[in-house]
Amino acid sequence: MRAAAILLVVLSGLTFGLGLGTPAITDSDEAYYAEASREMVERADYLTPRFNYRERFQKPVLYYWATAGFYHLFGIREWTARVAAALSGLGLVLLAFAAGRRWFDAATGLLAGAVLATSFGAVFMARMALPDLPLAFFVSATVYTAFVALFDRPAHVARWWAACGAAAGLGFLTKGPVAVVLPPLVLAPPFVVERGWRHLRVRHLALALAAFALTALPWYAAMTAEHGTRYLYGFFLGDNLERFATTAYNPHRSPFFYVPILLGGLLPWSPFLFLGVRPLLTAWRARRLSRRSLRILCWALLPLLFFSISVGKQPRYILPMLPPLALAIASWIRTAIGGRHGAGEQPALARWLGFASGGLAFTLAVLLWRARPLLPNVPSARHLAGVAALAAAGLAVMAIAASRRGRLAPAAVTVAGAAIAFALNQAVLAEHGLYPVERMARAVMAERTAGEPVGPYRVFVRNLIFYTGVEQEDLYSEARLHDFLDRPDRVLCVIGEHDLRTLEQSRARRFRRLHTVTYFDPATAKLRALLWPDPERELRTVVLISNR
Repeated sequence: MRAAAILLVVLSGLTFGLGLGTPAITDSDEAYYAEASREMVERADYLTPRFNYRERFQKPVLYYWATAGFYHLFGIREWTARVAAALSGLGLVLLAFAAGRRWFDAATGLLAGAVLATSFGAVFMARMALPDLPLAFFVSATVYTAFVALFDRPAHVARWWAACGAAAGLGFLTKGPVAVVLPPLVLAPPFVVERGWRHLRVRHLALALAAFALTALPWYAAMTAEHGTRYLYGFFLGDNLERFATTAYNPHRSPFFYVPILLGGLLPWSPFLFLGVRPLLTAWRARRLSRRSLRILCWALLPLLFFSISVGKQPRYILPMLPPLALAIASWIRTAIGGRHGAGEQPALARWLGFASGGLAFTLAVLLWRARPLLPNVPSARHLAGVAALAAAGLAVMAIAASRRGRLAPAAVTVAGAAIAFALNQAVLAEHGLYPVERMARAVMAERTAGEPVGPYRVFVRNLIFYTGVEQEDLYSEARLHDFLDRPDRVLCVIGEHDLRTLEQSRARRFRRLHTVTYFDPATAKLRALLWPDPERELRTVVLISNR
């Protein structure tokens, strides 16, 4: 067990940790957490999160605390802003390993951990300064410890209940009510089927509730004492209920929105989902589903159903599905290919799916090679190294899957998953020198000789402040932009080239251009950028201007 755990830690270090400092903090929600944590350290105020030096009530405090702690230890850098997410990814990997080992065997647990450590969704989110992967870890830990405490009758059951309550409390402190809504939803069907009330004791439930209360509630109580009901309304009703039931934060999306997200997030393992069709159909026809399978299915499908019926949807909301899906894929692969001393149930299908997985990796390598014109700031050697590693891994998976050594396909796909992480880091994200937002921040600070106000308009809105440390004007509308530029004193504005041309045409005047950066933004790129790379369409030009 120790060797398997060490192997998974090393694998996770490669996929989650290697190159964690690249790219720059993105102009997305990531900037909120990196910057608010920086301001927490700067102000030495560890109660109230702030962004752009204004109170930020949208999320609880745990991710800010964790990041601020890493800032104190290692300095304010990109990788220290993201390390809490990366460690949460490692936690999910080890949790999948533990669940697989307990419910199946050590080999299945090892494969489940490898699936999670190399899935695109986990790798991508482990490299973002966001609380979603930590939330997924705490929700998964709550579910797993509750399953074990209720149904597996472990030694020291009280400790499992205490861990369950503490995990729920940490999740509540990470992102709020969703951390205590999802676990009961997942647990309810197995609780009924397996008659969980026979093993549930009032003292154990009280212990879990006490652990939850001691972990989660003190900060909320302190915030309420400091800010009153204004905070409670803004967070619980404004950010949570409205986010779930309205389009105030996210646009309306189809109920099937998460299907392609799920398939893409599980790459390169998503083809192996087809291995589950036969056993699930067999169980359905026989009206017999093992208790172990029921737990895993409820763990995977009920969060998907919950988020699919919500109005507001984001791809990262379904991250709690990763551990049960990794378990399911690992068990199906093991059953399909067989062990050392037994024949598999679907060996031919497993080989074909392995071949498809390798083909997808090789196709991605070709697309990254074709996208070279969009990446002028990525060194050619790094781009070539990333593409070559991914292409070689894809070809190796296809060759192994097509040979008589098909049982080695899971190990080969694991290598391909690690190659995808390496390729994206080297071929897309590892730019030479400073990143565009860093170059723009330096230009802003060089031009800001008299403390001029700074206002970004529709570009670098969230991440510029992380690199300047200067409070920004909130130019959330065209009217605010015009008012900002009409001030009698000199102001600095960061604006996209297209918006600048429109502005100059409407005002019949030209503004003074101080600095320009042109770049490709992978964080907002769509699939068409890989399929039909067009620099004129995909590259963005951003300009620093002044009104005087």
